Formats: sequence, C-alpha cells, structure tokens
Amino acid sequence: MTELIESGIDWIGTVPTHWKKEKIYRLCEKVTSGGTPNSGNEGYYLDGDINWVQSGDLTDGCVTKTQKRLTEEGLANSPAKILPKGTLLIAMYGATIGKLGILSIDAATNQACCALMLRSHITTKYMFYTLLNMRLYLINESYGGGQPNISQETVKQQYILHPPKPEQEAIARHLDKVTAQIDAAIDIKQRQVEKLEAIRDSLINETIKTGANKFVKFKEVSREPITSIPEHYKVVKLKSITRQIVDGTHFTPNYLEGDTSEGIPFIRITDLQNKEIDLSRTKYISPEEHKELSKRCLPEVGDLLLSKNGTIGLTKIVDWNYECSLFVSICLIKPVKQLIDVEYLNYYFQSDYMAYQFYHESKQITVSNLHLENIRDFLIVLPPVKEQREIAQVLRHKENQFSQLRVKLNKQIAVLRAYRRSVIHEYVTGKKRVMATGAKNEENS
Repeated sequence: MTELIESGIDWIGTVPTHWKKEKIYRLCEKVTSGGTPNSGNEGYYLDGDINWVQSGDLTDGCVTKTQKRLTEEGLANSPAKILPKGTLLIAMYGATIGKLGILSIDAATNQACCALMLRSHITTKYMFYTLLNMRLYLINESYGGGQPNISQETVKQQYILHPPKPEQEAIARHLDKVTAQIDAAIDIKQRQVEKLEAIRDSLINETIKTGANKFVKFKEVSREPITSIPEHYKVVKLKSITRQIVDGTHFTPNYLEGDTSEGIPFIRITDLQNKEIDLSRTKYISPEEHKELSKRCLPEVGDLLLSKNGTIGLTKIVDWNYECSLFVSICLIKPVKQLIDVEYLNYYFQSDYMAYQFYHESKQITVSNLHLENIRDFLIVLPPVKEQREIAQVLRHKENQFSQLRVKLNKQIAVLRAYRRSVIHEYVTGKKRVMATGAKNEENS
C-alpha cells in the first residue's frame, strides 16, 4: 500500500507521496497557439500542403489529418507556425472547448488551439490523460457568455501531479488498454442505437406505404416520388387538407432577460430538437410582442410544427395549452381534422416520401430553406381518416417500444462513459497504481 497525502487541489484529492506537483508551464519547453490567415485570400489556402489544425480537428485522439491546409504564403502571412509531431493540443473556445489531440503529423494550428510542447521528463500520453481528467474543471474555469473560452494563461497556470517517467509510461499504457476496451463496448451500444433507429425508420416507411393492412391491392401513380399506393388511397397536396400553412415572425423580437414569469415562449428550431420542449431553455418575449405576432401565426393544440430553414424536416405536434410565438424558421400547419389525422401527418413527414420532397425542394437554393408555396404543394398519400388513425396507433405502439429500448441503451452508454472517466481519474491521481514494470497492479482505495 502506497502512502497518500493531500494534493492541495480539491478536485484531485490525495496522491502518492512521491508524486510531484508542478504547474503546466514548468512541464513544457513551450506553450503557444497559432493563427488564421485572411480567409478571403484563396492564395493562402488553395492547393496548400501544410496541415492546419482547427479545434474541430481535435477528437480526443491522434491528429492524423486536417480539414484544411495552408500554402507557404498563408503560413507566412499569419501568426500560425509549424508544430512538430507529438505536440499536445487543447481546444480553448466554443463547442469544442477542452477537446484534445496529439499531433501525429507536423502541423500548424489556428488561434483556438493551445499547443503544449512537453519537456523530456513528461510522457505525452500521460499528460493527455491528465488533461482529459481535468476537462470539466477547466470548463468551469472558462469565461464568456454564450461561447465559453479558456485562456492560454489559464492552461499554463494549472497544477499537474505526476510520478517519475517510467510510472507515467506504465499508467499511459494501462489506460490505453482499459479505455480501448470501454470504447469498444460503447461503440457496440451506439451501433445498437443506430440499428434501432434504422429499424424504426424502415417500419415508418413500410407502414406509410402499405397501410395497417398489408394485404391490399395497389394502383400505380405517376407523381414522383410516389409510384404506387393502395387502391383506396389518394394523393393530394398538403394545402387541400389544411386550414392554414404559415411561418413565424420574419424578425428577431426582443427577448426578455432576467424574470421571464410574465413572458411568452418564443419557439425556435433548437426547441424542436428534443422530444419535449424545455421551457427552462427557450427564449421568452413580452405579451405585447406576442399579441402582435399571434395575429399572423398562433399555434393551437392539434397543429403541427415543421422546421423549414437550415435543419429541415423536424416536426412536433402541438400538445400543450400555453400560448407561444414562432420564429420564421418554423412553419405552422393547421390540419382539417375531418380530412387528416395530425399524428398520421407527423409520421408521414418522417417517411421517405417527405425526405425526397425536402431534398428536391431545398436543393434549388444555396442555403437549405423551404418556401411556404413549396410546403403547401407537398404531396401527401391520404388513406381514409379511420385508417390514418389505425396507422398512427400501430406506429405509436412501436415507437413506445423503440423509445424504451433507446433509453435503456443510452443509460448503458452513460454508465460506460462515467466508468471511463472514473478509471482515468483513479490512475492519473495515483489512487490506483500501475507498477513501472507493468507486471502487476497495486490498487489503493
């Protein structure tokens, strides 16, 4: 049993007595970052052969290639500099904050990457796992409003606990092996989720195309992408089975800050991406602005919302009683209930019939965007209303089964990821030991 002492760092806790405590900058020959040449000058990028790392290239592994490259001219006209293989990178800005990468190639970086060139007594992979363990702490130390940032100085001033180099190497080898096993298990679970989604999509398509009764006669239709339908079905335009198809406001209203208890939810595409709308995360506007906006567009229970800009094809049935306003990126569809069941319509919008129409209509312009006239002319395969409800009931039942399996798999993935984090923490803080020989483990709890 190795004696442990307090490290003096709350999130690390105790460490073995022979481990040293040093700030990151003292463990490095150099700490630096890069830069970005003028993005409007094609000569800086076109046919370049110098690897140029952006924070999006960092995926917590080795960096073997980059999305963009610089020319010699581009490199010369920017603060970017070529870094050698083995340099450890950490993302300092935005959505990728805290992501890591070890250069397997010589490369330059942009200003969002902090580069650590380590001294000879520190093993790169050991430092990699230590920074991985430190990620949440660094993110908590970040600054900025909507987009968090870590400064290079913040990275430099962090304390690192490390054993002698042979023990660092043994820890890194052990964690490479253990995390690879955990990652393989996570990958299996993720493929199961993907397979589940594929089965779900296939079921929706089959049921929409053949109906609840598989033993029916079909008739040919020449209305692309629809080639044949059950003989008692019709193909109609969406506008013929709806009371209104309209989008939300074409300007960004004034969002309420602070107390939003008197405000009205303002629904955007981001609010449609989860199964339920999270009112704690949505934006709010004043009742006065909502009153003006609702004259054009007022969602009610039983309506269908459709995302029509950027991320196209997200849908949500309005099943809530509170009033809300919509942004221009969302289309409000008010079905004629005697002609179309909204739940059937919602599943129909998730079918290949609609995927084709979304793609065909949106590809006509550079930015993915559906115009209201295109939406109104969408072709809908229309069974009798009673059969629409039967189809929706079948798919709802299957959806519930898929949802239970999806939740179970995602919980298992979350447990594996938490276990991975805990294993890394235990070894890079010395609470579990790997002997420098790699021959056996000595664990302290």
